[in-house]
Amino acid sequence: MKKLIYTLFTITLFISCGGGGSGGGTDPAPDPDPAPGSISLNSPSQNEVCVGNGTGSVITQTIQWSSAQFASSYNLSIFGSDGTTHVSGSPFTITGTSKSVNLAPGKAYSYKVTAVNPQGSSNSATWPFTTKGVATVNSVPQATTSIDIDNDRFSISFSDNDGDAMTYDVYISSDAIFDTNELVATNVSVTDGETKTIENIGLTDESLWFKVVTTDAYNNRSVSFDAYLWTD
Repeated sequence: MKKLIYTLFTITLFISCGGGGSGGGTDPAPDPDPAPGSISLNSPSQNEVCVGNGTGSVITQTIQWSSAQFASSYNLSIFGSDGTTHVSGSPFTITGTSKSVNLAPGKAYSYKVTAVNPQGSSNSATWPFTTKGVATVNSVPQATTSIDIDNDRFSISFSDNDGDAMTYDVYISSDAIFDTNELVATNVSVTDGETKTIENIGLTDESLWFKVVTTDAYNNRSVSFDAYLWTD
């Protein structure tokens, strides 16, 4: 009888210790999502003249972009003709991939979208566009840009439907902020159909962003952006 009691006690103690070992642990926390992936703009297209909806002093324009992997929300920034000053309400925070905004007709704008999550953010390119409407009494000048990687130069072609005289400023930035110390050409005169080239811009192993501000004789203004994005 003593032998039987001893054996049962030993077995019970062993099972109890084993159960505590298997149930006491916790699963490791899952790895967080990485920062958002790349993001592309859809509409308005670059340099598009937008009709929008509405009449009078306000038109409604819908801005659309592609979804970015791992993004939890998006910040839509819309800038006025100087390419720096936000329009009223900008930046807008959205969980989807489109936003309708009220804008003035006959004006130059630009926009970009930033994908955001707790781990970081990812910026789209910046695209210029103009709105068309009753307020347009003189065409906004346009500048089309191109980057020649092989010859290390940046070219700008200018147009103005009214044939107005124009001037332009050019910024070349290593961080897309466009400080005044990154201004490489200012108040340069140009005419409709003319192309200007900046040589030896320094296309090496770093990214560069370009901003062109074009102004006509009636103070209509547009902003054009371009970028050379270096990848390892």
